[in-house]
Amino acid sequence: KSLIQIIESLKVKQDNKETSAFHVQYVIRPQLEKYHDYRGFAGKIKSGEFQVGDSVQVFPSGQRSKIEKIEKYGIPIGKTVKDENASVLLIDNVDVSRGSVIIKSRKEFSENKKLVATICWMQNEKLEVKKKYWLQQGVQKVLTIVDAIESKMDFNKRKTVKTEALELNDIGEITLTLAQPIFSEPYDKNRALGAFILIDQNTFNTAGVGFIRKPKPTFN
Repeated sequence: KSLIQIIESLKVKQDNKETSAFHVQYVIRPQLEKYHDYRGFAGKIKSGEFQVGDSVQVFPSGQRSKIEKIEKYGIPIGKTVKDENASVLLIDNVDVSRGSVIIKSRKEFSENKKLVATICWMQNEKLEVKKKYWLQQGVQKVLTIVDAIESKMDFNKRKTVKTEALELNDIGEITLTLAQPIFSEPYDKNRALGAFILIDQNTFNTAGVGFIRKPKPTFN
């Protein structure tokens, strides 16, 4: 089988109760007297679902509130689900901006910035320890540094081998440290919250595609 056929045949176990996460892309503040107190958050449901009345928490501030309204094209709706675009209005005036993530409330969250990931390298310049890239997952974009390259796949020997760098089309396991934490989950639990890309700082090209294996959980 080819590499593409192997990847396409992989079965990933999905949790039926996905974490509900809403990526904020834009804060809506109409400059009209009629809407002087309107503050909507437009974005995409990355995972799960939201309903009017849900208790929510904002990442990374940790502030809590409840959903007062959900709108789609200016029309109120009661519920929005994964992959839909919508605007969310909260009861309280909390700190939310582009790049924030609104989730259904949890007890607490951790600020750990390290994660372990499998990466597919997509550019000619090697991936090496101590190099910096932009990590992007949806609207979340943070600077990251490569702490370690643990191994790579040797498809001729059909096993992982130790390596100090990843070259074009290599697939390997790496450890990253982020400048700020992102809201994420392991890829085998939640595809939408477990996948990311690495962006070259100089060319802004996609340097690699990653899948989180063992993050230090953002929320406990």
